[in-house]
Amino acid sequence: MNHSRGLIAAAVIGAMAVAGCGDTETTETAAPSETSATPAPAEESTTSTPEVSDGVLTVEAVDYAFKNLPESVPEGTEIKLTNTAKEEIHEMVAFKLPDDETRSADEIVAGADPAGPPPGEFQGVLVAEPGEDGFAPTGPMVLTEPGRYLFLCSVPTGADPAEVIKIGQEGGQASEAEGGPPHLVHGMYGAVTVE
Repeated sequence: MNHSRGLIAAAVIGAMAVAGCGDTETTETAAPSETSATPAPAEESTTSTPEVSDGVLTVEAVDYAFKNLPESVPEGTEIKLTNTAKEEIHEMVAFKLPDDETRSADEIVAGADPAGPPPGEFQGVLVAEPGEDGFAPTGPMVLTEPGRYLFLCSVPTGADPAEVIKIGQEGGQASEAEGGPPHLVHGMYGAVTVE
């Protein structure tokens, strides 16, 4: 599947937007279409036992979490993405965090400034349509350097997968698609340490 080089820009800019996950508060009854929600803590998106096989870790994208994301993986691990959701398109944008960054993924996402710099150095993006294996518009996602990596999904909630792909193909941002807040607001993010 060759979908788009434009998804690169869409994912990076969308991820940088860590949109709607600033310092405003919401209640548990907030409507999904609100864009100024505090991100939900990632729920059980990591496991303590790595699931790396032959140097590859396949992460499962569900609504709204990354499953099979261990706490640590060996240096040189390739990340692949499969989307088991029936309707939502998902992405997995990777950033290598600075060595002096000690905050948890929850703290990084909750404290992100949508207008500020990204949380770390962009490492790649994987995109997976509903019920599909992902593709890598930036090339294979291989974690080659030791350190901590943050992964997040910035696709708007309820966005039409075809619209997200089309916007990416045209060089736009995934966040331009119609929909609610980005998936990361619902807890679709996580961190891994590469050893």
